[in-house]
Amino acid sequence: LDFQYVAAWDFMSRIVKEFKLSATKKCVSSEGEIFLAGSNQEYDSIKDLPAGVQGLCFHGDPVRLKQIFRNLISNALKFTPPGGTVRFVTTPIGTYAGSNSVRYGICRISVIDSGAGMSPEQLSQLFTEGVQFNPDKLQGGGGSGLGLYLTKSLVQRHHGRLMAVSDG
Repeated sequence: LDFQYVAAWDFMSRIVKEFKLSATKKCVSSEGEIFLAGSNQEYDSIKDLPAGVQGLCFHGDPVRLKQIFRNLISNALKFTPPGGTVRFVTTPIGTYAGSNSVRYGICRISVIDSGAGMSPEQLSQLFTEGVQFNPDKLQGGGGSGLGLYLTKSLVQRHHGRLMAVSDG
């Protein structure tokens, strides 16, 4: 991996914009949101964030980070019915001073969709190599079942954690 400092908010804004067209074509509402940990306040713009959070950077491989988020959001769009919603929520958990006046931190990034949900059994197998659930019904037989398996591996290589939650 080619680790470098990546400006968090610029990076996230580009990812969200990238999927607006796909969501619109499918008649799915897509939203990008920023929340601060311990706060219910939503920020509409990077400029509205507290100064200590505005310059937040990730330390990671920008190509692989983009691959992670593209896969998570495209899966959410794939399994969200027309009229549904996909939300991309970024919540900084803490920021730390780094070298050269760079601030880095830990973020929780959530991709939340209004799809049908998953059973506990499906959730337990979700990140397993080659697993697909009703591929013909849900995605027209497409996909290899490797996307989330590879995504989890990339997240772990960035010292992160990937998990899924569903009400079923």
